[in-house]
Amino acid sequence: MLALCSFVTLVVYAQSVKIFRFIPGNYLADNLHKVELVAGEPVDISGYLLVTRDYSVRIPNDTKIIPAKSYVAAKNSGDLVLSRSKDFLIRRYSRAVEGNYVALFNRGGQMVDGFYHAPIPNVPFLPDSGVCILSNYKSITFKLPPEQLPIWGYFPLGDDPAVGYERSSDGWKPIAANPDRPRVTFVDFVGRYINGAVMLRWMTQGENLPLRVERSYDQKIFETVATLEDALGDGRFFDPDVEEGKTVYYRLTAGNATSRVLEIETGANELDFALEVLPRTAANAGDLSVRLYTGFSQRVRVKLYDAHMALTSVLLDAWMYADTGHLLIPRLSLPSGMYWIIAETELRRYRARFEIRQ
Repeated sequence: MLALCSFVTLVVYAQSVKIFRFIPGNYLADNLHKVELVAGEPVDISGYLLVTRDYSVRIPNDTKIIPAKSYVAAKNSGDLVLSRSKDFLIRRYSRAVEGNYVALFNRGGQMVDGFYHAPIPNVPFLPDSGVCILSNYKSITFKLPPEQLPIWGYFPLGDDPAVGYERSSDGWKPIAANPDRPRVTFVDFVGRYINGAVMLRWMTQGENLPLRVERSYDQKIFETVATLEDALGDGRFFDPDVEEGKTVYYRLTAGNATSRVLEIETGANELDFALEVLPRTAANAGDLSVRLYTGFSQRVRVKLYDAHMALTSVLLDAWMYADTGHLLIPRLSLPSGMYWIIAETELRRYRARFEIRQ
């Protein structure tokens, strides 16, 4: 009896290749830039095209990725040394939009994996297209799909040469581009003494490490007054336990990063907020002007209520900057009666009453 045997050819699809780590750096200014590729099984990536906003490069012949080992493309080191590659091409683009991307194309010109970072998910630099001119004068064209497609990974950070990105089981996470550099960057740190307490506000980028708020009265000995576990991004802290009439110093620490030292006088309060409605009696709302002033930057909501405290209109819901005023002129048709203007700040509520007489 003749046995029929069939042979199955194992085809390794390009989707088994993944971008594992992306450190954008600033290719022309530093040596941090790095891209690492991994695969779950042996894959020949000869002739693949690697593209970022900064450059395009063709993977050399006889290049294979084996499991448990990453393939590294870097400026002056790694398996693929970009600065010495014959098929490497610097791209020209505008830095007007923050962010960067990395994309991998197979030999057939199909994109098999991609990652981008930017302050917001929908960014103007995607989709993108271009041409990689090789050393033999041939060219490879590429076209990147829109960022809404699931082939893209995303993390919401802008340009920061000290920050890289790494694939994890639940998406992407930021990492330190250079372990010797701080893993957290303090973008902003401000504070103000208000009504017997110090209000601190900050913004961080990088890893989500525990953050300590430290206080000192001599800039030599700092004590920890608060520890926050979730400190990535916007943060704030109120310190009511400060001594009146003294200079107090604050700093933030996270990992090996320390913020600048903030100096705050705990003296008499300056005018922190003012609300005024003029005139208090008017023929219609168009004759009114609602005047606001804030002594420090904060979000302010101004709402109009009738005599029964039913919400009539939201006149303002916006950020007001330090030592600025705002003029509101309600363009509303209101029946006769008494009304309330209520302004809500981060610390308290302010009220003013007016009357419409027609």
